[in-house]
Amino acid sequence: MEYQIYAYDANMKLNHAGTRKFTAITIGKLRKYEKAWEKWRLQYLKDNPGKYPLSETVDKTVLFVLHKIGESDKLMRIPI
Repeated sequence: MEYQIYAYDANMKLNHAGTRKFTAITIGKLRKYEKAWEKWRLQYLKDNPGKYPLSETVDKTVLFVLHKIGESDKLMRIPI
């Protein structure tokens, strides 16, 4: 199942958003997804210093808000 994902910091500022396929949603899978995103982001900043779309610093993600594609009325809020 494909999901639209929004990742927020403690101040409810959007850190990143995107789509991802999951067979099941678990906190462990979301943490793994976040870790992969952080790795990608650090590599992007290294390869493209000062370039849009990323600022140099981003606070830690503490909340994911997601829904299945096409079902935006069924939001899930998952703290990590």
